[in-house]
Amino acid sequence: MEPLFGSGRGVTMDNYFTSVPTAEFLIKKKITMTGTMIIRKPDIPSMMETAKGRELLSSKFIFTDNIAVISYVPKKNKTVRVLSTQFIDDSVSNESHKKPQMILEYNRTKCGVDNADTLVREYRFLLDLGKELTQPNILRRAKNPIGLQLPVLRAIEATGVFVVGNTAEKSIPTTSGQQQSRKRRRFYNCPRKNDRKVNSICCECERFV
Repeated sequence: MEPLFGSGRGVTMDNYFTSVPTAEFLIKKKITMTGTMIIRKPDIPSMMETAKGRELLSSKFIFTDNIAVISYVPKKNKTVRVLSTQFIDDSVSNESHKKPQMILEYNRTKCGVDNADTLVREYRFLLDLGKELTQPNILRRAKNPIGLQLPVLRAIEATGVFVVGNTAEKSIPTTSGQQQSRKRRRFYNCPRKNDRKVNSICCECERFV
C-alpha cells in the first residue's frame, strides 16, 4: 500500500481491517477510507452496536474532526456500522430505505472488497478440500515410510502426522533410469571395532541408523 501514501486516494475495506487506529494511520499518510465495522470494537460506543429500542431505518452518527462513524438499522435487531474519513457528514437518502450517504458510498465502491472476500473463501475451501483428499494417502505413507525420501518425510511430519519408525533413505541419484547403490556407512552408535554398516538415515538427525 506504500505506493499510495500521499496520493490523497480513498480506500474501501471490510470489517477485518476497519478501525479507528487504521483510519488515523491512513490520515497521516493522506489517504481516506470507508469501511464496515464489526461489533464489540473498543473504538465504538455500545450505543452504536445495539438496535434495541431504536426505530427501523434510523441512523446514529459520531464525529471527530476527521472521522465519522454511522450506525444504521436496516431491519429489526440488526445494525450496520460504517467508519469513514472521506464522508464526514450526516446526510441521509430521501429514498424509502433512508440510508446514510456513507453507506451508499460504501456500497458503491465495495465491489473490490466483495471480490477479495470471495477469493479468500474459495482459497480456504480449496485448501480444506486438498487436505481432505491427501490425508488418506499421507496416513498410509506415514504407516509404512520405508524408502521415502527425507523431503517427503519432513512434509508428512509438517502436517502433524507421526511417521512410524521415523527413518528413511535419502534420495539416490539415477543413471539411465536405474538407482545407483548407496555407499553403506557405520551405524552412528556403533563402536568402530564392530564396524556395523547401514544405509538408512534418520529423518530427524540425518545420521546413519
